[in-house]
Amino acid sequence: TGYIMEMDDTGFYTIIQVCSANDWVTSYILKYDGNRFTEIAAQNGGVGDKSSISGNQITFDTRVDVFGTYGVKIPMRLENDQLTNVDDFIKFVNEPDPEIYDSFDSPESKAIYNKEGYRVLTLKRTLMAMSDDGNIEIGKGQQIIPDGYNEKEKKFYFRYQDKQYYFTYEEDQDGYTFTIDGVNQEDMFVYLPYAG
Repeated sequence: TGYIMEMDDTGFYTIIQVCSANDWVTSYILKYDGNRFTEIAAQNGGVGDKSSISGNQITFDTRVDVFGTYGVKIPMRLENDQLTNVDDFIKFVNEPDPEIYDSFDSPESKAIYNKEGYRVLTLKRTLMAMSDDGNIEIGKGQQIIPDGYNEKEKKFYFRYQDKQYYFTYEEDQDGYTFTIDGVNQEDMFVYLPYAG
């Protein structure tokens, strides 16, 4: 699928979306200057519909893998032929589904959904977290609700007892293994639901 974004009376931008066999979507932004097309950027994710484009801002629907796989909407800005994030904070799509908890019976499923139907992470050990008001220690067996992350600052945000906290993490060279205060992610959480 494709979308046209007006540039001026001499050219335009177009967004071409390509879907792979495993439903992974990549969006290519091309500029037409009246003579030829030039690729400006490639972005993981697709544009849901025309309402996802407002002026020079485009919101991409995609997924990210950080302490599990989460759906996200990433607002980006197209200026001077550059595509940049509007905000460094990427919010997870984590809406409650009250029926989902009762539909699962495996320990893994019970470890990634709470009774309200939110995606959660269940702690295997104590986690030290921070907020604007100070630090908190969250004990083994407690569940936190993932909220989003800041890849630049390596901060993972979550909700616990109706308040937002975060912890910082380190990423190994492979780009897939994360640690929190030197503790491997597999040793911190009961189960991490990565897709694929």
